[in-house]
Amino acid sequence: MNSTMEKKVAPNASEGTKSERLTGAAIKLVRNVPGLKQSVLHGVALLTRHETGYLQAKLKKEEQLNLDLTNRCEELTGMLASIAKHIELEQKLNKSVKHEAGAVRRLMFIEQQHQQIRSHFPDLAKHLPSPGSLDTALAEAVQQTIMPVIVFTHIQKTAGNSVIAFLRRCLTAPQVARIHELEVASRETIKEAIDSKFGKYDVLAGHIPFSRRIDLLLDRPSANISIMREPVDRVVSLYFYLKANASWLDQGKYIVDNAISLKDFASCEAYFDNHMVRMMCDLDPMSVSLGKCTNEMLEQAKINVVKNFLLVGLTEKIHEYLAVLAHLFCWSLDDVPKENVNEMRAPISKVPDDAIMAVAECNKYDVELYQFVKELWEITTRESRPIKTSSQP
Repeated sequence: MNSTMEKKVAPNASEGTKSERLTGAAIKLVRNVPGLKQSVLHGVALLTRHETGYLQAKLKKEEQLNLDLTNRCEELTGMLASIAKHIELEQKLNKSVKHEAGAVRRLMFIEQQHQQIRSHFPDLAKHLPSPGSLDTALAEAVQQTIMPVIVFTHIQKTAGNSVIAFLRRCLTAPQVARIHELEVASRETIKEAIDSKFGKYDVLAGHIPFSRRIDLLLDRPSANISIMREPVDRVVSLYFYLKANASWLDQGKYIVDNAISLKDFASCEAYFDNHMVRMMCDLDPMSVSLGKCTNEMLEQAKINVVKNFLLVGLTEKIHEYLAVLAHLFCWSLDDVPKENVNEMRAPISKVPDDAIMAVAECNKYDVELYQFVKELWEITTRESRPIKTSSQP
C-alpha cells in the first residue's frame, strides 16, 4: 500500500526545481531498500537547505546592489539639479549683462544721432533734449537690467511682418505681441488691454498710429521703432495686395467691384493719402479727411522721428536696419524672413507713368517725409552697421 502511494506521488524526474528532482530521484533509489530511505531523505534536505541559503544570499546581494544603484541615482539627480540651477544663474547673469550692454549701446547711438541732427538739421535740433552729462547717463544705463518694451509702429506694406518675424526669432514668439485689433481703439481701451494682457510682452507691434502714444501707457521703459518705404512703391504694393485679397478685405472688394485703376486709387475712398505722415504725426489718421493733410502734419512727423523714435529704417535697406537693431539690443542677425509677400503685384517699372505721377502727387507729404528719413538714416547710422550678411543686395 505504501509502495503504491509513493509511486503515485513521486514527481517526474524531468520536472520541478532542482530540489524536487533530487527528491524524486532519491525516492526511486530507496523505494525497495529498507533503512536507506531516511538517510537519503536527510541528505536531500541538507542539499535543499544549502540551495535555499545560496539563493537567499544571492537575493540579499542583489538587494544591496539595487540599494547602491538607488543611492547613486539619487546622487546623480542631485548633481543634475545643482548643474541646472547653476546654468539658470549663469543665464540670468548673461541676460543681465546683455541688457546692460544694450542700454549702453543705445545711449551711445542716441548721443551720436543727436549730434548729427544738431549738425545737419538745426531746425529740428531745438526739439531734442538738452545735452546732459554723459558720465551720469552711462551710470544710469548700466543699471538697466531689463530690456525696454519695443513699440513697433507698423506702417502697411513696409516689410513690417518681416521685422516682426525677426523680433520673434530674437526674443521667441511668446514675447512678441501683435496688437492689430487695437488699431482703431481709444487710448483708454489700449491702456486697459496693456494692463490686463499686453504688459508682460517685450514687443508690441501693430498698425497703431504714434499719436496713441502706447509708449506712455507702459510701466516699463520703452523704445519706439518703425520702418518706411518709398511712397509710390508702397502704394503700388498696397493696391495690388488689396486686389489680391478682395475676398476678405473691404477695400479690395471696393476696388474690384468699382474697377478702380491704380491712378484713381491714389485719390479714392478706399485709401488714405499720405499714410506714413498720418501714422507718425500727432493727429489721429482718421480725423483728417482725404486730401487734407498739411505741412504742419509733415513737420510733426519729422519731429517725432528725431525726438521720440530710437530707430526708423528703410524697407529697401531692411538688412542694414535689422543689423543696427540687432546691434542696439545685443542680438544675433540671421537671414531676414520675407513675410506677406504679394507675388501678384506688378513691378514698379511696368506701372504707367501717369499712375506713378498721380500717386506721387497725392502723397507728396509722404514723399518728403521719406526723403527726410532716408537722409537721416544715411547720416546717423554710418557707424552703426556692424553686421553684414551674404544675403544683402
